[in-house]
Amino acid sequence: MNDILNVLNQNILPIFVAAGIGLALRRWTDIDKQALSRLAFYALGPCLVFSSLVESRLTGGEVVQLTGFALAAVAAMGILSLLVGRLLSFSRQEQAALALVVMFTNSGNIGLTLNQLRYGDAGLSRAVVYFTVSTV
Repeated sequence: MNDILNVLNQNILPIFVAAGIGLALRRWTDIDKQALSRLAFYALGPCLVFSSLVESRLTGGEVVQLTGFALAAVAAMGILSLLVGRLLSFSRQEQAALALVVMFTNSGNIGLTLNQLRYGDAGLSRAVVYFTVSTV
């Protein structure tokens, strides 16, 4: 039971606190959401990825292995979505939408933060490689 509380306290709670601060800012201030979103997407996110890749202590072999895994995961999900779409007799547009949803997950916003909180900088380095490959 203590392990569950420890994980909740150290990994999940900080994410909800950050989300709560965002909610409070939205509700009680007139903050420009679009400017903040653009700042996060075009500046802060790439800065996090760049600094993590530069400071990473991953070996070249490990980066190649992680890249291969990310590519295999995206390809496997693409094949699976194609099979499911055909089994369910989806139209071409529905199959494309399904493929986009399952192949390219939003693993950056909360995923990177959660990996860093749970596994430290070593986990963040690995998650950034996966995120970068799946984004590209």
